[in-house]
Amino acid sequence: MSSVEERLQALEDREAIRALLTAYRRALDEKEFEAYADLFGDDGEFVTDGRSVRGRAEILAMLAELQAEGALSVAAGDDRHLVTNVEIAVDGDRATALSTWVYLTRGPGDQPQLSLVGHYEDSLRRTAAGWRFARRAAPCDIPLP
Repeated sequence: MSSVEERLQALEDREAIRALLTAYRRALDEKEFEAYADLFGDDGEFVTDGRSVRGRAEILAMLAELQAEGALSVAAGDDRHLVTNVEIAVDGDRATALSTWVYLTRGPGDQPQLSLVGHYEDSLRRTAAGWRFARRAAPCDIPLP
């Protein structure tokens, strides 16, 4: 059986990881891409359908490309990511997380429009700056028609 200190540390770690997931969503939706890139470890990797980037410079370049392609809105407030069904498993200085994401965009008449649905598969590690993504995969489960 785990000690009270170990159980408390596990709870604190899960809350810190939830805060990381929330900071990721906020930075992405507010187009604060420098803050977004800071949520990954120095060699952190982001993987999405057909694309893998590693490290801060590549992550920032990917975000600029997604905006140029129209896959990510340019202005904050024109899209929103919803994250739900979060499952977190902590093992010392490493952790994994699974969650569902929903991507909404501003449609005609300012109506919310469901654009994509997918899930995150995260590998995380504790760093001197706190919990960071070592690898975040974001496969799309339900693409645009």
